Amino acid sequence: MNRNQLFDKILQHRYDNPNMLWILPSWCENALQITDRNIVKSIVDELNERDWVTHKTNRSFSVMINYNGQQIIEKYGSYSSF
Repeated sequence: MNRNQLFDKILQHRYDNPNMLWILPSWCENALQITDRNIVKSIVDELNERDWVTHKTNRSFSVMINYNGQQIIEKYGSYSSF
């Protein structure tokens, strides 16, 4: 799975579960068998840079989609289409 495909899956998962904080490296490992934390970290960094997620102040990997992130999915359908 390449970075864009993983980004799409993460963003869609956050969109489908908007009111829950998820620790993304653990979720990627358990649900998708992705163990490369560097790629997950780069995605989380971009989600934060683009202001598409809200996260716990003490846990940057624990994220919840915010309004901006929801608008990306509703307007473009996926990160790849953005």
